[in-house]
Amino acid sequence: MRHLLISHAVLTCFAVGTAGAADVPGQYPVKLPGGKQTLRGVVDGMQVDFAYYPGQNWPSFMWSAWGDGLAVGDKYYSAIGDHRMHAFLYEYDSQTNGLRMILDVQKFLCRFGGVPEGRYTPGKVHSRIDLGSDGWLYFSTHRGGSDYTGEPKYRFQGDWILRHQPDAGETEVVAHAPVGKECIPVGALDPQRMMFYGGTQEYERGGLKNIFFAFEVAKRKVVYREEGKGPQRCMMLSSSTGRVYYHKQDGLPLRCFDPTTGKVRELRQSIGLRAATRETADGYIYTVGAKPSWGLESWPDRGPHIWRFNVKTEEIRKIGWAPVGEQTYIAGLDLDATETYIYYIPGAHGGAAREGTPVVQFNVKTRQKKIICHMNPGFQKRFGYTPDGAYGYAISPAGDKLYVTWNGSRSGEVGSKNWDACALTVIHIPERLR
Repeated sequence: MRHLLISHAVLTCFAVGTAGAADVPGQYPVKLPGGKQTLRGVVDGMQVDFAYYPGQNWPSFMWSAWGDGLAVGDKYYSAIGDHRMHAFLYEYDSQTNGLRMILDVQKFLCRFGGVPEGRYTPGKVHSRIDLGSDGWLYFSTHRGGSDYTGEPKYRFQGDWILRHQPDAGETEVVAHAPVGKECIPVGALDPQRMMFYGGTQEYERGGLKNIFFAFEVAKRKVVYREEGKGPQRCMMLSSSTGRVYYHKQDGLPLRCFDPTTGKVRELRQSIGLRAATRETADGYIYTVGAKPSWGLESWPDRGPHIWRFNVKTEEIRKIGWAPVGEQTYIAGLDLDATETYIYYIPGAHGGAAREGTPVVQFNVKTRQKKIICHMNPGFQKRFGYTPDGAYGYAISPAGDKLYVTWNGSRSGEVGSKNWDACALTVIHIPERLR
């Protein structure tokens, strides 16, 4: 069934002003002063465009973004939420400096998804946002907190796989509760074969978790499901073979689902896998590992290294050390069009501002990393906002812009994780750095 998204809250930014003081911390709606929608300034030698995401109209436990963004042509797609029961999808047009909300998930589900007012709707988009070969954007939803999904009065029945066609303004429910009453923080689409792969998290204590599933979009059907060994937060997708690789946590053997056989096999080797790039033309995927919960000193050969995976031979090689200072948590990797540079931002879950919020460029050929700029404290001085962590970012196809969706605060506090607003920045990368 197709559902049309009524143009209920399309907010577009056109006015571009010079950098100055931002809005007053603690006030809502979140907005820039003087009616400006976008500000431009220089931070640590880099030209930066800055905008607040529209729709942040009320105080919440935590305005935040937890899924990876997507750059397509001149557009950047991203999502934020209030960590409770509201999530939103956005489109930024770099040609017009226009940032607009293209989907209010709660309004859509209550109007077209059969969800009665007052029932649970997701507070996050935690998966990747991927563009299918059919021109639709695909993503999955995730709970804002188990105090909502686990609370009987909200009558949670399971999360959604949704798709949106930005040109037509149409949204569809691809699947509701495809693997039952669980949440779907991990999701990725194979755009060539139109297979959506997901990993789940329990909706309340005692629920199922780490379910891996393969969902065939055309048939609207789960074609494979495995409990207990699914991806914790990330998967590697091989565009050339269609195979998807994942594990429950770093240090465990990789598992591989092959859509041609419909089966999973376990590899002998392991890899650090908290974030992964697309596959390169010569068959490599680059990944970064997660920090072990019991400390790096207990696991010196793993942790947040950068790894290279050969999709043809399945050979794994460690090629670099990713952290900057004490910031070891990295939730995104983006490979540029030349397939020379990986971009990432350490400190995804907060704390990046303590290290100056570094933006890192890693050369996969020389295996050297370079901090191309520090966003803090210059960003706070220019724009009145402290960027403290990022899960979602994307490099433009031309390699001249890095789009970043920030979790941060307007108060200037560092380390408090008092995230009261999400912001978008476009970092213009000079030619000498690419």
